[in-house]
Amino acid sequence: MITRYLQAEIIPQITGLFRCLPAIIIIVIWKMAWFTQYLNVDTGEDLSAYRYTTIRYGDESGNEFQTPQGPAWCRNCNSIVNAEAYATELVQQRERIQIALTDPESKWAWIFRDAENADAALKELDALASFLDGRKAGPRCLECFSEDIVELADEEEGEFECPDGHRYQRNGFGHASMRVEIELRLSREGLPTK
Repeated sequence: MITRYLQAEIIPQITGLFRCLPAIIIIVIWKMAWFTQYLNVDTGEDLSAYRYTTIRYGDESGNEFQTPQGPAWCRNCNSIVNAEAYATELVQQRERIQIALTDPESKWAWIFRDAENADAALKELDALASFLDGRKAGPRCLECFSEDIVELADEEEGEFECPDGHRYQRNGFGHASMRVEIELRLSREGLPTK
């Protein structure tokens, strides 16, 4: 998917630009978290939800699958968090791939670069959907692994209310350079495995 494009296109360009730096620096940069920042409109408090590229599902055969993630309100954490978002993300990603395959002028076609990459992404998506088929647990918070979450729309603009009764708005996103990603492998039910 997008990870495949980054690995095939972007990372070689970065490493080509910085040949004088040790490879470990490039790897550490790649393993940093991304964040979305939210403003509590009522109190002025800022919250950040971190999205990790290294949280992956894994099956008994050693296969790994990207974990679809999105914002949610976790009642256990009492905060906006990053959570599993397989129900919405799988549908949205399938739509993006279909657009890429049918409209070569779309932004999604640009991201996948060609039909071969889009087809490969579709196969990965089908494998993930097959892996998750039969899951009993609902989506989980990726901080505490509670199922007691309310999925939030990934709002570009505007205010929205959370279960704590406060109004929030998304006010930024970016690369969390001071927060190194955690390596985590999840079972089909969304729980950490050894």
